[in-house]
Amino acid sequence: MTASNIHCHNEPGACEKSDLNKMEKEKSPITKYIGTDYSYTHEIVWQNAIGFLILHLLGIWGTVLLFSGKIYLSTFIWTVCITYAGSEGVTIGAHRCFTHKSFKATPLLKAILIALQTIAGQVT
Repeated sequence: MTASNIHCHNEPGACEKSDLNKMEKEKSPITKYIGTDYSYTHEIVWQNAIGFLILHLLGIWGTVLLFSGKIYLSTFIWTVCITYAGSEGVTIGAHRCFTHKSFKATPLLKAILIALQTIAGQVT
């Protein structure tokens, strides 16, 4: 049914109910099943959850060591650079290069981006 088949007047709510009922019946079966399933429950992947917990605890411990003077400034700068490189591997590599087909890269650049994305430690 097209928009021209619906007889509406300038008044709000003046569309004929029969036309609206026809539109409801003619909906694609696909659109009936698209929506939020409120009964769905997420499963916790405990291996990932424990890994992220350990990672964050080590990060807190490293921050305490940094401010107590037990870590060299060069180590902190190296950590910041590696973190930045990993995030660039995710945004440029995993997202742009391997998702968008219009992004072209040489095999060497692809290998570097894969290595940098791996450094980021993302599961997916």
